[in-house]
Amino acid sequence: MSPFLLLVVQAGAVETSIPFDRSLTPPSIDYSGSFDRAPVAHWRTRLPGKRLSSASHTERSGPVLHGDWVFVGSAGEDALHALSRADGTTVLRFPAAAAVQSSARVLDDRVCFSDTGGHTWCYTLDGDVVWPHDSKAPILV
Repeated sequence: MSPFLLLVVQAGAVETSIPFDRSLTPPSIDYSGSFDRAPVAHWRTRLPGKRLSSASHTERSGPVLHGDWVFVGSAGEDALHALSRADGTTVLRFPAAAAVQSSARVLDDRVCFSDTGGHTWCYTLDGDVVWPHDSKAPILV
């Protein structure tokens, strides 16, 4: 079986009875253990922004792992979020002009992503804008 990571990002806090030591780091992507049990969610987080109807909307941005961060786009807020891989807290917010429905790409010390308003953004991992580009057409993938 190939290694995988279970990531849950949802609207609302959920309590769990599963003990989790926050000082632990997530397993390496090269996890060599066996997968003989169902995965366990270590954390859940609510992304900032307005609540959207699940009947007509879904988060389409896939999570991107980079070091200790998980990058996820938000449809409820016009931004890309860098979350802590250890506990799901927001580390950085990368503003956009519209909802972020596409997955980000990390290139060296930069992160690039597009929003549904037709803009492509490039930021340093410190949160500074390197460049924006307006294609004047929606970008959904």
